[in-house]
Amino acid sequence: MNSNHVRFRRYCMVSDFQEVYDLCARCGDVHSSNGMSASFWEYAQTFGSFNYECSHRIGLWEDNGRLVAVATYEISPGEAYFAVAPDYLFLSEELITYAEQELADEQGHVVLCFSSAQTVMRETAAKCGFVKHSEYPEKIFRFRSGSLDYELPQGFRFLDNDRETINYVALDTCLHYGFNHDGEPHGDTDFRMHMHVTPHFNPLLPVIAVDESSGTYAGYANAFVEEECAYAYLEPLCTQPKYRNMGIAAAIVAEMIRRVKPLGATYITGGSSDFYTTIGYEVSHNNECWVKRQEA
Repeated sequence: MNSNHVRFRRYCMVSDFQEVYDLCARCGDVHSSNGMSASFWEYAQTFGSFNYECSHRIGLWEDNGRLVAVATYEISPGEAYFAVAPDYLFLSEELITYAEQELADEQGHVVLCFSSAQTVMRETAAKCGFVKHSEYPEKIFRFRSGSLDYELPQGFRFLDNDRETINYVALDTCLHYGFNHDGEPHGDTDFRMHMHVTPHFNPLLPVIAVDESSGTYAGYANAFVEEECAYAYLEPLCTQPKYRNMGIAAAIVAEMIRRVKPLGATYITGGSSDFYTTIGYEVSHNNECWVKRQEA
């Protein structure tokens, strides 16, 4: 490819979201050597605490009007993620330099976030004075390995998404305690509803475990199915503390698999927690955090 044809511009939220999503999908799935997944991009961009005011710092590179690379943060500046079309990895140094300048936090620090499969980007980061600071495993469950046969304990049921309306106050309470936040939940229904109006949201996929005795939402999960790469991106997953160690989270994941399989997914992502290993997940790759050598 001729680098003379590649032009940089800043991201515009109103018009560029889908183009970046499509680039991430073209770059591949969670095993890809070329960057973040499309579902990761969508979840971050539509998360309630995403820093919209700094979205102009997200950098785009185009070749004759076609998007070929992006450098972005997940929630706020201070971290950098990349997606690069396979034939444009020669841009890696330019992307990393841009991340240092534009995606740093208020103290001027930036963490570069890579998959262990992003060989070219990692090698370039090392040349630019970065070192690997930490890593954690990305785990997946391949459907060819079988199924997860976990059921809810007696006294619990799944919300019927076809016939029941989600109670967003109850969902906010579930997520507040499910992610161990301090204090009392604020009933922030706008924050929670915002998660369910993303461009590729499927209203049949959220899995909510309900305590039949009280109507309390004991656990929750959602997923995005990335059709081009045939996998499901599980995010988030939680259970309230008083409902843990009852098998509810495992049952939620099993139910999610039952819902995403007919949509063409061949595997589902998880997280780094040991929980995923215990229910049958395997390590796909490591996610790595790189920092400038003097900050390591």
